[in-house]
Amino acid sequence: MPKEVAALDGRQDLFLTDLNASLVRSDRHHWVKIYLQGLLMEGGRKSIEPLAGRIAGADVQSLRLFVVRFVAVATRRKRPAAIL
Repeated sequence: MPKEVAALDGRQDLFLTDLNASLVRSDRHHWVKIYLQGLLMEGGRKSIEPLAGRIAGADVQSLRLFVVRFVAVATRRKRPAAIL
């Protein structure tokens, strides 16, 4: 695990606790953490492929599917209750 990711883990876990409570499907918890880590890490583009390439264990197709579903559901709701 890169140093920058390890340093974020504690604070990120607190944030994710609240976010994960709004995710209906628990299998999405893993991917929201991966996506958030990728967004916070150094790197040029924030598109899925480069983002997934910076994180060990990140699968491009699964991450892309998570983002598409997350955005689709989030845009239909005014508040983040019961996302996915």
